[in-house]
Amino acid sequence: MFKVQAEYYDTLGSGSIREGNYCWCNRVEFEMPENSTQRSVVMRAKKELGLTGLRCDVSSGGSPIILHPRGECTAISIDYLV
Repeated sequence: MFKVQAEYYDTLGSGSIREGNYCWCNRVEFEMPENSTQRSVVMRAKKELGLTGLRCDVSSGGSPIILHPRGECTAISIDYLV
């Protein structure tokens, strides 16, 4: 098992230039099995944040995984904790 932290927060800007504003932020932590895929981690994070079914663009270069919900000025950051 490993721990994951997910943050859902507002952003400034839109399109390809989005910066975290953190005027408000919703944080959750949860555990995932060692053999979990990135997709299963993303789906679980969205479920824990109450965002199941929300379509997002994914920016993933490893950790953290950044999701940008389509049509919103918000972002979701998913990070693996050691």
